[in-house]
Amino acid sequence: HKQWIVMANCFLIFCWATPSSQTFIQVNNYQEERVIYDVIATIYGQVEPDQLVVLGNHRDAWVFGGVDPNSGTAVLEEIARAVSNLRAKGWRPGRSLVLCSWDAEEYG
Repeated sequence: HKQWIVMANCFLIFCWATPSSQTFIQVNNYQEERVIYDVIATIYGQVEPDQLVVLGNHRDAWVFGGVDPNSGTAVLEEIARAVSNLRAKGWRPGRSLVLCSWDAEEYG
């Protein structure tokens, strides 16, 4: 059986395998450069600054705008707000915190 899928300017041809057949996948992508925006904030730790706790999420989605990444983005922004409030009171984490919000996770 052959199944054609067309999504995000990419054509994929899938041929399903049986025990006596071979499988192949053909991918035709369109390459282009685009500007993306990543936001990375680091709060250096007090006890072990060389040890990192990395928290992150992507902001983009293929369909329906922000439906895909919203829950992760909401949690990341709430953590950033809470840590910012703590920092304003002089608090520092034991290990360094790296908060990342990246673009183009689902580029295409």
